[in-house]
Amino acid sequence: MLQEKLPAQLQDIVGSDQGLALGMFGRGTWWLFLDVSPVRPGIFFQPDKAPWPSQKKQKPVGLFLNSHAKGMFLTHVDLLEDYGRVIQLVFSNTMREVIVEMEVIPRTPNIIVNTSDGKKISWFKPRNREAQAAQEINEARSFTQLIKEWRDSFFTSNRKDRSGSASGGDLLSEIFKKRQKDLEKKKRALAEIEKTLDPLETQRWFELGELLKWKKVSELQKDWEDLLDSRLTMAENRERAFAKGKQLELKRAGTLKRKEIILKEIAELESDQVPKSGLVPKPKSKVPVIKEAKLRTKTLDSGYVAHLGKSAADNMKLLRQSQPWDMWIHLRDYPSSHAILHRNKNQNLPMADIEIVAIWLAEQSLGTKQISAGQKIDVVYTECRFVKPIKGDKLGRVHYQSEKVLTVRLQKN
Repeated sequence: MLQEKLPAQLQDIVGSDQGLALGMFGRGTWWLFLDVSPVRPGIFFQPDKAPWPSQKKQKPVGLFLNSHAKGMFLTHVDLLEDYGRVIQLVFSNTMREVIVEMEVIPRTPNIIVNTSDGKKISWFKPRNREAQAAQEINEARSFTQLIKEWRDSFFTSNRKDRSGSASGGDLLSEIFKKRQKDLEKKKRALAEIEKTLDPLETQRWFELGELLKWKKVSELQKDWEDLLDSRLTMAENRERAFAKGKQLELKRAGTLKRKEIILKEIAELESDQVPKSGLVPKPKSKVPVIKEAKLRTKTLDSGYVAHLGKSAADNMKLLRQSQPWDMWIHLRDYPSSHAILHRNKNQNLPMADIEIVAIWLAEQSLGTKQISAGQKIDVVYTECRFVKPIKGDKLGRVHYQSEKVLTVRLQKN
């Protein structure tokens, strides 16, 4: 994957006690991490932001690269097979060349930088490479194998020590903890979905509808009491039974799609790849700055951002300052805040994200005391351009059209 992105320009250098993060631009923006932690040194690629924050006091190697290599192009990544686990990064332009060598050797890692005009700097004091190579037990492996070995070592280490806190600014362990938390949440959601996928309820409604074609309500009252409405006629009960069956059938199809999405998300979280999202997801769309309003903000795992008004006045400010194509969400049968899920024009929002914001809106508007586990709530959603405030109304009420209805199941925390 890395070779496919070369040549790439070095645009940013972020340093920490763990090592360096090199921000690159070549077929998109991505990062190359040089980790010099003694237990699990490594060099790896990630298409998202750096997992550690930049320190105010930059390390000498970081300052040197910022002065001599920033703006240059990474043209080659090679494994120096004669010296075991030594990876060479070659940066160049029309005037000079800068070579960064990463020694991926447990207990004695190092970053060594050489320039074509004879300047040199290293993270630690350089050691004799011939002696280091001779001490290696295993044969030199490929660049791809080294990355996989580092990742496996990293995740194994974190699994053994996930009960402890991250030390020395090691935010990679925080990423792992967040990943585990997300995985548990997805598995709970999957378990709730499984409970709602019983096809027997749908089949019973259709069966009742067929029976009501030739049997009276009084004849079926004993065995079908839980589904029949004694106040309705035979024809009305039959119509109601088929309508309920079709409604449950459509709902089941939507639930199966949701289940498929969650299964894919669980598979990704359970994989041994380094998390792509990092600690803070990058916004997936341009989020407007809402002025003079008190809001709650939720950033979804997919990168979309939603806002929630804290009062009637805040709801109106949020609505008026949002884009016409942003998604407006409101509880159907209850008073609630206005939720706005921001997106770019003509950008399709995943139903899973609308559902997440709908559940968040319900929990924030109703409060945990009014919510019972498994409770179902209907919400309406439509684009902001179809929502018009009622003139002179101080309660923040609106007229809306072209709305759709979504039923969500709440989980009491």
